[in-house]
Order: sequence, then C-alpha cells, then structure tokens
Amino acid sequence: MRTDFCSDIGRGFSSWFRHQDSKTNRFRLVFFRLSASYDEGLQIHVVLAEIMLKNLFADLPTDPRSESFDNLLEVPGLRIERIVSFGQASPPDFWYEQEHDEWVLVLQGAASLQVDGQDALVCLQPGDHYWLPAGLKHRVASTDPSGPTIWLAVHR
Repeated sequence: MRTDFCSDIGRGFSSWFRHQDSKTNRFRLVFFRLSASYDEGLQIHVVLAEIMLKNLFADLPTDPRSESFDNLLEVPGLRIERIVSFGQASPPDFWYEQEHDEWVLVLQGAASLQVDGQDALVCLQPGDHYWLPAGLKHRVASTDPSGPTIWLAVHR
C-alpha cells in the first residue's frame, strides 16, 4: 500500500509516502524536502522512520521489576513513546531537567509528579495529561504499585 501527500513549503517542495510490508505489517514512512537556492544549490533532505502499528495496550512487559520505554515514532523534532511502570518512581533527590518539551498522558493506572516550585503533587489518573516545558525540573513521585501504569509521552 502506498499513500502520497505533497505540499509547498517556502521555496521548496516536500512530501511523504507510506509503504506497508504485507508480511511483517511494518510501515516505512519516508519524509523528504527538496529546496533550491542560488547560494546552496539543490538540497534533498530525507528521513526514514519505521513504525509498527499495534495497540498501545498490547505486548505489555511482564517483569514488574523494571520500567519499559518503547519508541513508537521518532522523526526529527518529535518522539512519541509508550512508558509502562509498575510502581516505579524517580530515585530520591533525582530531578529531570530536560532540554525538550514533554507532554504526558496516563492511559491506564495512576501516577504522581513532583514539579519544582509547586507544593502539591500533580496526580494523574487515566485520561489525565500534563505539559512539561523544557527546563522544568520534575520527578515521578509514584506510579500505581498494584498494576501497570501506561503512559504516552510526546517529546519535541
């Protein structure tokens, strides 16, 4: 199967196509942009990304002693991952201070975040989401110990 989409961007042309391998059900996404200028000549930028279409609740890890991080899609400027936690939390006195923005959504289970400068914990239940702008110090205070907490995290 192949799908094409084309659009004009600035002085160039960009497009993407998707191809599905019928044996493995694996998709390949190819993004490209053609641009031309008097100074730099013709430039072609190509990015190849492979994703496996599957259900976010399928193939959950079975070892509750470790947290799981699965990249679902990674292209320049964007990474989407599924995180599965089984009662894990950030180590004491450890704080994330990331160079990129992150948006998190709890799909199943529960979690609480400690955000620098806020007295109250941010408590997340299924369907709750939270924006963590770049540079915001935060940590995972807790996740549900009675079962998997499934997160969707979008990084940009």
